[in-house]
Amino acid sequence: GWSALGMVFARQGDPEGAVVAWERARKINPGFSDVLFNLGLAHAQLGNLFQAIGFFEDYAAAAPPGPKQEQALAMAHRLRQQAAQRR
Repeated sequence: GWSALGMVFARQGDPEGAVVAWERARKINPGFSDVLFNLGLAHAQLGNLFQAIGFFEDYAAAAPPGPKQEQALAMAHRLRQQAAQRR
């Protein structure tokens, strides 16, 4: 339920609300890796680059090999580049 609520917040343009809901979902079910990916997206949207990178890397480590895992790694790489440009 909390994961679905996070999606509602995200679709309504409220990444902060989404983060709160997805963090709650993660505490209830730490093995639900899709929440990690979603937290990465929300934190990236909020400009929390290093938190987003961590979530994308955690997702990639927990997820089965496939396109979404590759997408998470690519996003982490892209965010690292953005963070380096800001320094």
